[in-house]
Amino acid sequence: ELEIARDMQLSVLPQALPQLPGFDLGALIVPARAVGGDFYDLIPLGDQRIGIAVGDVCDKGVPAALFMMRTYSLLRAKAGPHNSPVQVLRDVNRHLLSRNPGGMFVTLLYGILDCATSRFTYARAGHPVPIMLDRLSQPIAVPSRPGQPLGLWEKPLLDIEEVLLPEGAMVLAFSDGLSDAMQDADGLTLQNLCCALASKPGATAQGVVVQLFQEVVARSTVEHQRDDFVAVAVKRIGS
Repeated sequence: ELEIARDMQLSVLPQALPQLPGFDLGALIVPARAVGGDFYDLIPLGDQRIGIAVGDVCDKGVPAALFMMRTYSLLRAKAGPHNSPVQVLRDVNRHLLSRNPGGMFVTLLYGILDCATSRFTYARAGHPVPIMLDRLSQPIAVPSRPGQPLGLWEKPLLDIEEVLLPEGAMVLAFSDGLSDAMQDADGLTLQNLCCALASKPGATAQGVVVQLFQEVVARSTVEHQRDDFVAVAVKRIGS
């Protein structure tokens, strides 16, 4: 039954990465158990715009997976072409609060990439701050403000930001399954690891997220994957 549940859960996620003019996308999700609470989505919005979401439900296993499916469905229902990221998160939060007897919560980053302007506008609800690299694979400072997860408060604090991706730049959104795993590594920070992977000749967005998971597993001091892993990379390659 868990195998069937795993297949059903993964089947709602994007089965193929969209082809965007001037951009290269990469995405990977690896649950720590048969089912998990992490998810990502890539939502076509028209006019060369795409919605990008990365979420992480508290806890792991079946309860997290059920709450994840509810959050995913709400996000899909609210992420229309005319809705801003902050509006989408507030709507999702309102519905999560209406039926949440277990007091579960989800951290979530949802943004809109405008391929015509190369701008990524996003709202962040208690989720890790994305990593951004320039064309030389060097870090670009990403602004951030305090934020709170969804499902707990009527008006959670949201971090609302907009970044411009120069040609050759890459932005990486991920869950704490990636950042926390690096604490078991040999002193290498997640940002430095991203820089090293992105600087390899011919590095693609998909290649970076796959190698991130492989490198984290290789450097981990624990025998089994402790938390769900999800990462989405967006690289501007020019038109």
